[in-house]
Amino acid sequence: MSKIRKLLVCVFAAVCASMLALVACGEGSADGDDNATVELKTHEIVMKVGDEIKLEAVSSRGAKLSWSVDDKRIATVSDDGTVKAVKEGNATVFVTAGKSSDYCAVIVSEGTQEKVDDEIKEDGYIYHEDFDDRTAVPGYLRINKSGGGAIGVADGEMQLTTVGTGIAFATYVFDETLSGKIVAETRVKVSSTSFSNILFFYRGEQGYSTDDVIACLGMNAGTFQNHDGGGWKSIGKSYSTQIWYTVKMELDIGAGRYDLFIDGQKFARIPFRKTGDGVEDRIKLLKFGTDKENAGLYYDYIKVSQGSDESAPVIESSRTVYRLALDTENSVSFDYSVDGNPKPTVTLVGAQDNPEGATVSEDNRTVTFDETANGTYNFGLTATNKIGNAEKRFTVIVSDDDSVILDTDFSSVPPGMTFTANNGDAKVEGGKLILTTNSSGSVLTYASYDFGQPLTGKVRVRMTVTVGTNAFSNILFLYHSGTEGFDPLSCTNSIAVENGMLKYNAGGWKDIERITLGTAFELEVLFDFDNHTVDLWLNGDKKLTGAAFRKSSGDTGVLTIGSDKVNTQITYDSMSFVKEQE
Repeated sequence: MSKIRKLLVCVFAAVCASMLALVACGEGSADGDDNATVELKTHEIVMKVGDEIKLEAVSSRGAKLSWSVDDKRIATVSDDGTVKAVKEGNATVFVTAGKSSDYCAVIVSEGTQEKVDDEIKEDGYIYHEDFDDRTAVPGYLRINKSGGGAIGVADGEMQLTTVGTGIAFATYVFDETLSGKIVAETRVKVSSTSFSNILFFYRGEQGYSTDDVIACLGMNAGTFQNHDGGGWKSIGKSYSTQIWYTVKMELDIGAGRYDLFIDGQKFARIPFRKTGDGVEDRIKLLKFGTDKENAGLYYDYIKVSQGSDESAPVIESSRTVYRLALDTENSVSFDYSVDGNPKPTVTLVGAQDNPEGATVSEDNRTVTFDETANGTYNFGLTATNKIGNAEKRFTVIVSDDDSVILDTDFSSVPPGMTFTANNGDAKVEGGKLILTTNSSGSVLTYASYDFGQPLTGKVRVRMTVTVGTNAFSNILFLYHSGTEGFDPLSCTNSIAVENGMLKYNAGGWKDIERITLGTAFELEVLFDFDNHTVDLWLNGDKKLTGAAFRKSSGDTGVLTIGSDKVNTQITYDSMSFVKEQE
């Protein structure tokens, strides 16, 4: 082959290869940009003037990343994601790939300026702030706010709010890494159901990466929630907006867990979000606030102290109501545990107005009933040591018919039923159970009944109920044993009335039949806890056959009825839960 021919062949091949490469690049780029996703590994950084930090972004399809910053006076960002702090203030860096984007909040402090240290140390506390004598946010706190976020102090309260989208966080860096047992306590309320970071403990002094969160507590969608490393979970406690709650976390750093108390009531012992390789021993920072829309957190005080090996008694029990059929057994053994150091002394005694026929054993746990026993018996358990005492009440319902779980005409309050009323009323009066909420404000009214044991087999429910308004009314809601209030994550069955429509939830709300507001109707429901199905009758007419449970569960043990909506009126004339005989 001549040299000229060889040259032409090479040129032709090169041109073809180039055209193919251009076509391939053009097609790949278009697809990549249109469908690309991008996510930053960090969503908040704290810098001093002159510092540089390179942000890491994970993108799909090899799409080109575009970087920008909303305020170049505060910080700049290069094409490779390197952020340089220019001036004290807050800025936001954005990264975009096609139609996908993410952001990182940048907090810049003046490197040569000394931190304003107006913290007032209190004896016996690692950190103590009650905001009482403050007219502005304490200077020792590191503040991060942007968009619609606002942070201030007024009337002895610290306020962190967002209007629309925004960020409002405050951070406190401890003088030393926390160790041993730590007690963190706050009095807090929220103004919405948006996610709120109540108390978040981080390793290190940055406090911006979720990978650094060691222990955390949040309030979201009406429930207190914890992250145990496997995701956010409800702790079984609901909340109402604009209501103060006293929250205490007793952290055992060496064990990687904490005990949670809300308004003095202890909830489950909760594992840290992150443990292993001693990571739980590196807590150095406390952070609180929110980055969710239209949120509001209000703190009356925050206190952190070193815990002691000595502790007041705590009584934990899986159930407080027991049922006994004398034809099958004649005693009950209360399921409880007692913690405390020094070891508490435990005493179990029967109420003075108990019917005759019950004897408390020396083990302060077992109660034996003779053949004449009948009715409702109450017992008080007390645990005492030099630090303090704890009390727990147990109820035993003795009957010769174990098929009747609950049967009441509301001539009196059924044993085991409790009431909660915030901005409303819950009462038994004139042979009726009456549940109402006011016409404005934050409301929560409900009656709860602990069945004393998980419901099993087939249980037939009958009730006569009147709904007086269009407000959403929880007329028959069943929950996991131990659930308090309206916790959607623990709800297994739910029947409601809204705008005059009877509804059932089987993974989503479905209309059943219209009812007449202000007029009593008969509701009959057959729950099959073996097959997780529901049959329903309204005024004698069958409306549901074999409907699915809202959530399959072998541990349904609590009835909660009422409403968290304004202007509710619900009245019950009678109610019964009877186990169907096989």
